[in-house]
Amino acid sequence: MKLSKVALIGLLFVVARVQAQDALPASNDTPVVQISDINDYESPLDNSDKSTQGEIAAAAAVDAGATEYQAADIADAIDNEGASAASASIDAGLTNSQAVEVITEVVTASEDIPSQGEVAADAAADVGATDAQVEEIKDAIDSGASAASAALDAGLSDAQTAEVIDQVTSASDEIADPADVAAATAIESGASSSQALEIAAAVDNGDSAALAATEAGLEPAAVADVVSEVIDSAEKVSDPADVAAAAALDNGATASQAADVAESVDAGSSAAAAAADAGLDTAAVADIVDQVSSSSDNVAPPADVAAAAAIDAGASAQQVADIVTAVDAGASPSDAAADAGLSSAAAAAVEAQVEDSADNHAPAADVAAAAA
Repeated sequence: MKLSKVALIGLLFVVARVQAQDALPASNDTPVVQISDINDYESPLDNSDKSTQGEIAAAAAVDAGATEYQAADIADAIDNEGASAASASIDAGLTNSQAVEVITEVVTASEDIPSQGEVAADAAADVGATDAQVEEIKDAIDSGASAASAALDAGLSDAQTAEVIDQVTSASDEIADPADVAAATAIESGASSSQALEIAAAVDNGDSAALAATEAGLEPAAVADVVSEVIDSAEKVSDPADVAAAAALDNGATASQAADVAESVDAGSSAAAAAADAGLDTAAVADIVDQVSSSSDNVAPPADVAAAAAIDAGASAQQVADIVTAVDAGASPSDAAADAGLSSAAAAAVEAQVEDSADNHAPAADVAAAAA
């Protein structure tokens, strides 16, 4: 999730209240910014009342007793660097209990984000789609299609499709990081602050939420709750084709070029190749690749998807733990499920759900390009 420098300045000087009479001067003689209570915390973006995760976290941090400098650091880390609220809070020097308050506020705010299908349906209606087209788009996305392919298949124009894509990807920008979702759910399930932050740190480092929660000492029922919430949140992540198309539009592509990019990615191309083939310049291609790669950070890892599928299939806590361990170690979900004693039908269902989830992961070529 990226926030421009202009928006960050807005965070510090528009959203915040300057109370110079109580503040020490900053090193550049700029007054220290005092951020108001979270209930008065307003977003400067687009003159709307919708705050970014960073802004929400900053206000929650102040309410929890953090300094204005700490709050600004947290907002910058979340909105500009893609950090989880957990890591941003700890890195800014907040205590465990303060960090948990920030995490909880961010996750609670993200729970109001509608599904991709609902966002796309509303966007399609706003750009003039018929009721039948709106329903077709929603059904297609709910069944796993990208917003781009759903809108184009329903007969929307390139310009209308571009608007739908923009709305869907903008909504998914505010999805809580899996580390934060896991930590917040752990707290709700009775975990301590230290356990919750241990889980968040492990997920931030690449562990599955299932493994992180288990190693933190949570009971099987609590682990299942954590996994379930992480999976539910991840379902709102935008398809790589939509992320690539939206990024192309951000970089000056026409609606037609954006549609071409989306169609190519949907067909299996990397975002890098799709953007280059559509005629975008090198800088635009690089930014598109970066955005597509970053969006995958909020996709649930295979072990968590497999765990959730196994739970749905009636697996025991021990079977779920065995599946998570095996998948984390590189086993295929179906083999892991079969080895854990699930029926062939249940093992196939686990494999299918993991494969469906993988559709929202950035292509390997784009991940490699972004890393390079």
